[in-house]
Amino acid sequence: MQAVFLTQFFNTGILLILANTNLTELKIGWLSKIFHGSYPDFTDEWYKDIGTTFVKAITVSAFMPLLDPVINMLLA
Repeated sequence: MQAVFLTQFFNTGILLILANTNLTELKIGWLSKIFHGSYPDFTDEWYKDIGTTFVKAITVSAFMPLLDPVINMLLA
């Protein structure tokens, strides 16, 4: 259960945000070379693009445990 939580947290909470982060302005060394995404800050465009994806992923994660037994009953 803890491994599933950590995996979900990393996939939805960390990876989704870091994949689109632009750290070139911070000059942190190797981090600014890796993270050169589209959004340097939480802008309106970030919320339209990444925020909606984030909310969809969290919504699916919230309702999937409730839908899993129903799907298993329908497939059986």
